[in-house]
Amino acid sequence: MHSIMSRPIFSKSTIPVIATFAITLAGTTIPAHALEGKTLFEKLFKTGTEITYDNISESGNGSFSATGVTIKYANGDRSSTIQGLDVKGLIETSEGRLAFDSISATELTGQGRRGGGPFSIEGLVLENSEIPFKIWEDGLNDEEKKQRVKVGALSLTGFNVQQKSGDKFNMGKLSLQNADVPLDWRYDPKGSAKTGAVAAPMTFELFAMTDLSGSTKQGVTWDVATIAIDGANIPTSISATVDEWMQIYKSVNVGKITAALGGVELFSMDSMTGTIGKPDGEGTIPSFSEIKNINVNLKSIPDPQFQTVSKQLGYETLQVDMVGDGTYNPNSGALGIKNMAMNFKDMADLNITYNMTGYTKEVANALQQTQIKIAGGANPQTSYMELLPILSNLKLSDFKLGLTDKSLTGRLLDFQASQMGTTGDQLAQGAPMMIGIGMGGLNMPEFTEMVTKAVGSFLQNKGTLSVEAAPAEPVSIVNVVLAGQADPTKVPEMLNLKISGN
Repeated sequence: MHSIMSRPIFSKSTIPVIATFAITLAGTTIPAHALEGKTLFEKLFKTGTEITYDNISESGNGSFSATGVTIKYANGDRSSTIQGLDVKGLIETSEGRLAFDSISATELTGQGRRGGGPFSIEGLVLENSEIPFKIWEDGLNDEEKKQRVKVGALSLTGFNVQQKSGDKFNMGKLSLQNADVPLDWRYDPKGSAKTGAVAAPMTFELFAMTDLSGSTKQGVTWDVATIAIDGANIPTSISATVDEWMQIYKSVNVGKITAALGGVELFSMDSMTGTIGKPDGEGTIPSFSEIKNINVNLKSIPDPQFQTVSKQLGYETLQVDMVGDGTYNPNSGALGIKNMAMNFKDMADLNITYNMTGYTKEVANALQQTQIKIAGGANPQTSYMELLPILSNLKLSDFKLGLTDKSLTGRLLDFQASQMGTTGDQLAQGAPMMIGIGMGGLNMPEFTEMVTKAVGSFLQNKGTLSVEAAPAEPVSIVNVVLAGQADPTKVPEMLNLKISGN
């Protein structure tokens, strides 16, 4: 399930359209009067930058075509070349912005900014866009940050870069459709504390990257088939409301991922998908996520002790599938997980469901503001104590957990027994007695008997261990925690807790 508390981090350096276009436009100078075409293009670079062309043809209306473009930057430490450049409708707007119908470039090569390594791009097409002149500058003031980058369409193909560290990155294609990107982001504590209205969310219809690959100086190679986000609506401040975070995207899809070292696969994942649906008539928002076939090569973990235990347990790989299916209603505060399943191949299956009430907008926002205060240096214990009155409205309606054995229990018993000079079956037979002794000090005879029977049955029969909380009425989670600290014997009764082994 999509986590409503997740917070993606965005900044100027991480917005793909900005990073990509910066390759061509390296500096800024706002003209004293409206310019267009070749003249405007050259004015975008810092004074002292030398731009030459093998051939150039200007056609008016801010348009020109050129071949063999060479850009020698003013500081003299780098240069870029563009084999073919076609610009249509490049003008300075009355608001002092850069606007154009299209910019197409082929065979771009050069050196990255600020000591970056060499790069190459087979093709770049940017259409129907408006960009602030000062977008590349550091230290934009608040007024300048009110501007936005607007992109009709961006297509970039054949991007390759090698850092001085030796790391390499390759991308087959990047696509961006109908993007509206703000310059004012307030995710850090200092930015969150700023006064004044925050910028409207960053939006785009589609962002997709395909055929990603790379390597590190340590020798790790990796591949990602595709990353695609559809219908993004990303808040610009960490203090955005829960409603806004629940609209962060319509869907996200990640294709197959692999990582290897020295030709030996370390990790792979077949796919990851996630969706956030539209609210129904009552305002309930559905969400769904699924991860297929995570595969971790346990033999590749460089820990001798881990390798010894892994070998004795008989596991060479860890294979996992995950599914999350839930709903949330910001108006009523109802939060539920229909099913959260984790399936560990040849180990065990874990299934969880629950329903909560009271996670309203007010509670979510109060919790969020507390987290911002703590990030800004406030004392965590004091901050959360101040939050207890409002968190008392957060209540658990029901909870179920099921752990189904698929050989892990037997292997763990056999492993532990081998350390004790006994057998796994003997250890399972004696487990209820040991649990009873351990829980004796709690003075909870009925609950202790229920636990010992359930765990004993699970260990001996290798079936399913179930834990269920079904209070007659929703119970405050804060009250449960406080009761657990004052008198733990009250907790099973408050939750109407039942534990069984089948």
